[in-house]
Amino acid sequence: MDNSVDSVDSYAEQASFAYIRYDCIYSAICSIFWKNFILCRKTVCYEVTGANRIKIRGEYIMKRLLKWADVIACTFLIVLAALFVSDRKEPVFLQEPVLDRPWILIDAGHGGFDAGAESKNGVEEDDLNLAVSMLVRDGLEKSGCNVIMTRETGEALGRTKREDMQKRADYLQMEQLAVVASIHMNKFSDPSVSGPMVFYMKGSEQGQKLAEFVMEEICAAIGRPSRFANPGDYFVLRECSVPSVLIECGFLSNPEDEKLLQDKNHQKKLAEGIVKGITGYLKYLEWDG
Repeated sequence: MDNSVDSVDSYAEQASFAYIRYDCIYSAICSIFWKNFILCRKTVCYEVTGANRIKIRGEYIMKRLLKWADVIACTFLIVLAALFVSDRKEPVFLQEPVLDRPWILIDAGHGGFDAGAESKNGVEEDDLNLAVSMLVRDGLEKSGCNVIMTRETGEALGRTKREDMQKRADYLQMEQLAVVASIHMNKFSDPSVSGPMVFYMKGSEQGQKLAEFVMEEICAAIGRPSRFANPGDYFVLRECSVPSVLIECGFLSNPEDEKLLQDKNHQKKLAEGIVKGITGYLKYLEWDG
């Protein structure tokens, strides 16, 4: 993330949204418009994936296809209906969520068309953010936390920056969250500046405590002197009501940091520090679900 601008990121004005997807639209199309075409639902699985979100998966069987024209026309409307609903990618859980365990949102910053900060050698932030975030996810799940990822691929969450941030805002406002951590790489005009930084929402006592836990554990994991956590007023900190941190793992503008941030072992150490910081904070709260 480039600190040479007014904020850690130049975010557009955002608006959150929520939606719900129905499988019954497919059956409705067929039953209303084509009496000779019967679409029977075979199996349907409903999965609650977050506040105001339901993922629906289903398998269908078709019976009594009396006219090819019916089949073609109905197929067209089904495709049209699928395009009409939101194309948002739902959170993916690698293990069954346990309701009495804390829910942690891990936000891998940037992605896709938005590469974030870039070093003089062309090393881009977004892929590094994702690599560390995936390691943090694995560590938190091993520690017994439920983890939601804003992204798990190299793609952005939307086709534009505004759309991408709207969808991040939707994640940040999920009601069941206990902690939010947004992971980034830093950049500054002075190449001598190096090392990790952790920001919390200015005025948030619990956000500050979380940031202090994370900052201390990251520094211990990578063998650097401990630093103070920093107050900020950034998008990912403003948009959620739970304790949240924006973690800058190092500076791509610093040659030594640039090399370290691409090193797999260093990424693992960063992730271990972040996991220990978050779980340490939860123990401090005596989390009981």
